[in-house]
Amino acid sequence: MGCSVTPRPEAGAERGRVDAILVISLTGIGNTLLFTPALQMLRRLHPDARIDALVEGKGSRDVLEGNPDVNHILDLRLASTGLRALTVVRRLRDERYDLSITTFPSNRPRFNVFTWMIGARERVIHSYPDSRGQALTFLQTKLVPAQKGMHDIVQNMRLVCDALPDGIGQGGRLPRPILHLREEDRDFAKRYLDGLGRRSCVIAMHPGSSAGRLHQQGAKRWPAGNFCRAALLLEKELDAAVLVMCGPDEEDLYRRIGRFAADQRLRNVHFPKGTIRQMAGLVERCDALISSDTGLMHIATAVKTPVIALFGPTNPERTGPVWEECTILMGAPCACRPCLRYPLDTMCSSIDCADPRCWQDLTPERVLEEVRKALVRWRPRQ
Repeated sequence: MGCSVTPRPEAGAERGRVDAILVISLTGIGNTLLFTPALQMLRRLHPDARIDALVEGKGSRDVLEGNPDVNHILDLRLASTGLRALTVVRRLRDERYDLSITTFPSNRPRFNVFTWMIGARERVIHSYPDSRGQALTFLQTKLVPAQKGMHDIVQNMRLVCDALPDGIGQGGRLPRPILHLREEDRDFAKRYLDGLGRRSCVIAMHPGSSAGRLHQQGAKRWPAGNFCRAALLLEKELDAAVLVMCGPDEEDLYRRIGRFAADQRLRNVHFPKGTIRQMAGLVERCDALISSDTGLMHIATAVKTPVIALFGPTNPERTGPVWEECTILMGAPCACRPCLRYPLDTMCSSIDCADPRCWQDLTPERVLEEVRKALVRWRPRQ
């Protein structure tokens, strides 16, 4: 695990007291970030409790690092085998948590079995239509019905508190994701950008998305050829420095856009590499980010960088950035959107689409025009 946990005293603990809480977020970086407003609310409700977070993967660890609302961050991914994962479960069970909260989305048996094995006194998770038996939600002590048409941030906050603050979720009003950057992350960004020389603006692009073998969500990506064309337009039309940001499993995108930049003799398309936190430091200093529905998009909203968010098969009602400096762009209307129906209608999170019509009409020229607007509207504030 990523960090040791100090056992708490058990003697004299009252039945209704909450001294130790475990937040379980075993999904992606973006999903973990979308829980952070609920995490802040949880801390306010239980200011003296120890709040631990169990995540899966370095990216999710990184986005919670430095967050004052969590005491310890533990990483299930460091348990490389199933047997070691059971050891992790046993150690967590020995903590005798008073409360566990499993973040949205969680419509799979895995989440419910895992949470039940840890065995907190009160176990809170969402319930989903027609999935009680299949997803094994009956193993929990409190079920919060997931609701269609509700943003993931609000879904998470409802796990923590039945009565939300006035106005939350109404008219698009939402608290932002929370990310605490260190000075060393900002120093990395400053050094990197200082090395590029002066350009009229700096625009980040994230052409990737989750596309692991369990999720098969490469369909979430705006086509790579469009990112290539957008990079050319940004350099030629706006004199921009373009930062192409890809994860370690997205080297194919680096190579494709790199070949295009070389063929077109683009001198100001760059490919920074580093940790999630270092990329967040760069995004914070950029004039805008162009991204599909990804974790980096949520990072940009946390650091208040203007976002041009590109949505194809996923649902902006659930995960879209609704803040005033953000723009959501969608392609041609089609009856099958959103084709990612997890978690509300299915326990399967894959996207199977042989004809991605939802990306039609979402052209690089249209994206360029939104970048122009963002520069005029938001750059003076930055």
